[in-house]
Amino acid sequence: LTLAGKNQSNKGSLLACGDVTMIPLPDSYFDTVALLDVLYHRSVEDEDRAIRECRRVLKDGGSLIVIDSAFNFLKTSYDDEVHVARRYTIRKMREKLVGRGFKIKKASYVFFFVFPIVFAIRYFRKFRPLGIKETDHIFSMNPVVNTIMRIVIYIEALLSRIVNFPFGV
Repeated sequence: LTLAGKNQSNKGSLLACGDVTMIPLPDSYFDTVALLDVLYHRSVEDEDRAIRECRRVLKDGGSLIVIDSAFNFLKTSYDDEVHVARRYTIRKMREKLVGRGFKIKKASYVFFFVFPIVFAIRYFRKFRPLGIKETDHIFSMNPVVNTIMRIVIYIEALLSRIVNFPFGV
């Protein structure tokens, strides 16, 4: 919050610290709520309560945007290091949201084009030598690779307007 408050573009914005299961704002407050890599986290003990709370603070006709970790078979010890408690499928997320009163306008996986790479890395990591931790591979991204990834994600974002991807990360 301190860092966000220093950013000039946030001047005049409401910055609040809260818990996704107890948002410290009144009912029907937001037009849009975004849960970006939130529900998967182990500190969210009751994701259904969090979804209900998002529904409470959304105005009628408001939008909820959810991006979260996909597929339990992609889980590795790295997930433990970054506090991943759960992963989802589109079907499971749909059930959770519809069960809490949401209508689904769009449901798609993201990072579709990098899925084969992630899957291969996660699969073959199972065979790493004992004593090497999953997080030992974390490093700064090469700027060229970063640029390529930005282009791939941009293309995917454009395509996602007309197609729902069948899998992703």
